[in-house]
Amino acid sequence: GLPFLLLMGSTALYFAFHEPVAKVVYALTLTASPASLPQVQSPPGAVSLDLLLQRARFLEPAGEFTLVRLPRSSGQPATLNYMLPGDLSDLGANGIHFDPNTGAALRIDRMRDMQLGARIVAAFVPLHFGTFGRTPSRVLWALLGSLPSVVFTTGLAIWWRRRLRRI
Repeated sequence: GLPFLLLMGSTALYFAFHEPVAKVVYALTLTASPASLPQVQSPPGAVSLDLLLQRARFLEPAGEFTLVRLPRSSGQPATLNYMLPGDLSDLGANGIHFDPNTGAALRIDRMRDMQLGARIVAAFVPLHFGTFGRTPSRVLWALLGSLPSVVFTTGLAIWWRRRLRRI
């Protein structure tokens, strides 16, 4: 009931107001905000996703790669997200950032190496969407997420019956 709704509301604030919420978390945990994504300095070129995945698997053999984030504009890296055994999220909170022009690895971000504030912020996604326990947690989240609709519908039905009795 209420704890679930509070969790959904507080994590939803993060999606609506990403920067301010992250700054509050870093301030409350007394941790510095993580470094910005590395900038790409190489001349334009093209590297295949297969090559990036091959390099990522070499750098993180235990990783299960879950997401590819292509650069939105020049100067941004390509990022391959992955999960490691024991990670909270099955979406992959870890990432390897590559130069999309050369395929060089620019930085590896592992959740286990992050400071407390960054780990809390990274946990907002799996906690909000229920992706922390694979299918069972997603089913539970779907059931809990439907409860406000059930409570509203039953409350409306009770109110409507009482109103009809008065008439």
